[in-house]
Amino acid sequence: MRRLARVVVAIVVGLAATFVVAEPASAAVPVCNNYVQDGQIKVPAYNGNEHCWMQTGHTGWGVRILQMSLKYCYGDYLRSIGFPYQVDDDGQFGPITKEALRQVQKLEDTRVPWDVAADGVYGWVTANSIFHTTGISWDCYRL
Repeated sequence: MRRLARVVVAIVVGLAATFVVAEPASAAVPVCNNYVQDGQIKVPAYNGNEHCWMQTGHTGWGVRILQMSLKYCYGDYLRSIGFPYQVDDDGQFGPITKEALRQVQKLEDTRVPWDVAADGVYGWVTANSIFHTTGISWDCYRL
């Protein structure tokens, strides 16, 4: 009887371990590694797909395009609220980019009819909430 109980426990523990190990949600969505031209604007993308994300520590063209949008579309706003730094479009998602994005997310949360988390992470909701730059002028548009 004890042997049967041990076998049943081993099977249950093995099955539980199979279901407990899971990838984080962000693993299903790729990191933006480039950009696409969407109409007049440039939008961060992963191999042509705008459904991607970025956060502190990421680098590359996707980050640079986000930084350009923060700089050109929201630079005046950030200065008006006393944001002490200018966002450089260097392609490095660091603390300045994160905080600038957080401030912009807070602003856009009051302007769009859906919730925008002010977490400093760029994802699909943020992409659809913020203004994006054309990259060649100060003109900015939403997706």
